[in-house]
Amino acid sequence: MLPTVFVLVAFLLPLAGLLVLSLRPTDAFNFALPGFSLRQYREVLTTPYLYRSLLESLSLAVRVSVTCLVLAYPVAWYLARAAHGWRKTLVFTVTLSPLLASEVVRSFGWRIVMAGEGPVNRTLQALGLTDASLPLLRSPWTVFLAVVHVLLPFAVIALTASLGAIDDAVLRASADLGASAAQTFRRVVLPLSAPGLVAGAVIVFSLTMGIYVTPLLVGG
Repeated sequence: MLPTVFVLVAFLLPLAGLLVLSLRPTDAFNFALPGFSLRQYREVLTTPYLYRSLLESLSLAVRVSVTCLVLAYPVAWYLARAAHGWRKTLVFTVTLSPLLASEVVRSFGWRIVMAGEGPVNRTLQALGLTDASLPLLRSPWTVFLAVVHVLLPFAVIALTASLGAIDDAVLRASADLGASAAQTFRRVVLPLSAPGLVAGAVIVFSLTMGIYVTPLLVGG
């Protein structure tokens, strides 16, 4: 009961308030006026710039969510089922270390790495793969990589909790019944880890839709 009340008060009520606010008409100074209006939604859907921005945000959120889940799954499995002692502590620390720095700091780090005279361009030139610096900044792919780097730890946390809750006896029973490792993963592990996949996808998708600093600093 208490978790339900907490979610209702801390999550659903603010969202409901935001929905109501989005339907309120505004004056020239963007102050909310009495009544309700769909003008803001019509403006977003009929203004080409805003409409393209919305579609680009949705596309980025889907791609980042899928990539984070794919990359996080083996790491989460290792943390939850295979790692012990100092190895588990090391992997967990390395995985979550990006959260120790702010999003602004990490974004500026990507600017340095992808700059014209940065490590990536210098390495490519040293290997003879390119003669001149590549315009890696202000690239959609660089924004994609930076956002994945920022949000990957959240997917790892969600999946680690879900995979850690799987009973070892279930996995042993699957093996005793003749299932291969691939069959056990497909028919046992993957369905049982579905709550973690859903939670990770929702968290990463939501954060990607609202992310602003990283695309601004990395992609302009």
